[in-house]
Amino acid sequence: MLSAAGDIAFVGFNADGNDNVAFVTFVPIASGEVIHFSENEWNGTGFVDANEATWSWTATSAIAEGTIITIDNIGAGTISSNLGSMTLTGNRGVGASGKMIYAYLGTAAAPTTFLTAITNNATGSGGTLTNTGLTFGTNAVDFTSVDADADVAAYT
Repeated sequence: MLSAAGDIAFVGFNADGNDNVAFVTFVPIASGEVIHFSENEWNGTGFVDANEATWSWTATSAIAEGTIITIDNIGAGTISSNLGSMTLTGNRGVGASGKMIYAYLGTAAAPTTFLTAITNNATGSGGTLTNTGLTFGTNAVDFTSVDADADVAAYT
């Protein structure tokens, strides 16, 4: 059951083409659990805009720890996942520069637990990890030092 920062980790990021992300779960996910994703900027107390990409993923069956889940076509086409179902909850598309994506439980108005985050430019994203319980290099990923504004990345 998802309940803490670091229960999942992003392992893929693609801001080109139709936009995709992938994450791995480190805990079992029960059928019906929902993870929300937002590219809106978090300022330490709330999301400060509502004009970025947002979507939700729902487990449609039990998922074992160690499983990689892909989310495809965030920017165009029919949003889909290799496991589970997808719901667009806001705008579409993953920005190719200065973007941070947050994965969390709860609602956009009141996130209860931030699970992980990924950014291709932490200083240029307009977002922060303040009050999320996340730390870059521990349970959040920042590509800035490797390739600021990277459009594509994958963990191997």
